[in-house]
Amino acid sequence: MPQFRISAAIFAFAALIAATPALADTFTLNPKAVGLNGIEVTADTLVLGDYAQISFIPIDKTTATFVDAGYLPVLGFRLNGQAVTSFGYLAADGSGWGAYIRYFGTGTQTLSTQGLPSATYQTLAYEFIGYNGVAKFGPTKQVFLASRTDGNVGLSLAFAG
Repeated sequence: MPQFRISAAIFAFAALIAATPALADTFTLNPKAVGLNGIEVTADTLVLGDYAQISFIPIDKTTATFVDAGYLPVLGFRLNGQAVTSFGYLAADGSGWGAYIRYFGTGTQTLSTQGLPSATYQTLAYEFIGYNGVAKFGPTKQVFLASRTDGNVGLSLAFAG
């Protein structure tokens, strides 16, 4: 099955929707458009989980570089503050579909004279990935993994509407 990737501009829009629901416009995800077992869902908010690993490399007493990587499972969708569903989304028996965001970023963290941390990202990349089957997210020996039953890697949802 071919791989489909959402452009950074479209994903930035989706991330903005997830982060600021009060300002959100509606969007429609069409899983069938990329071969997933589901129907369209229209929403204005993504409900996300968070599995991240952040590694720090000290430079001096007040500065460190960091690597931040992880997965944001899409737990559901909301429209005007109400949960909306797409048939088969996160079906426990594996007959449906799901989605997650994989991200990777690097940056610098500094401490103020009061000891408060402040972080600046130099790089940040996201992929919005859809899959058929079941996925599990969680830590394994200090490494955060996403495992799927469908055997596909990197199949991303298309936006419509």
